[in-house]
Amino acid sequence: MLCQGAGAVRDRDHRCRAGRVYQGINHFAHAGDPADEAVDAAYRAAYPDGFFDQMQAALAATIPEDADPEAVARAVVDIAGTPKGKRPLRVMVDPASDGSAVSFAVIDRVREQFLDRIGFPELLRPAA
Repeated sequence: MLCQGAGAVRDRDHRCRAGRVYQGINHFAHAGDPADEAVDAAYRAAYPDGFFDQMQAALAATIPEDADPEAVARAVVDIAGTPKGKRPLRVMVDPASDGSAVSFAVIDRVREQFLDRIGFPELLRPAA
């Protein structure tokens, strides 16, 4: 099953990881407001007027004009074509180069060290 959402790719553990590819869609127009109006009002009251619109515009501006949404589909095809037991823990499709690849590399290393320390390193690798 494919992940839903722009830039989303499943990792080795079948978790859907969101990415950011917005060409051809208006992601920020539809993804910024909670359904609970009281929560929305509380958040908006905590920040200066216009803050959320400025933040959405700034984030949208990080995506290059030539960002290719098909890059996500190619990543999914590559993962599906990789033999079971050889699939990567995580695949990044990040045209904005927002640092998530570096962050996740550190998180994955810390997770691996922790699971090894508590005696469960096999949880990091799928059974073949």
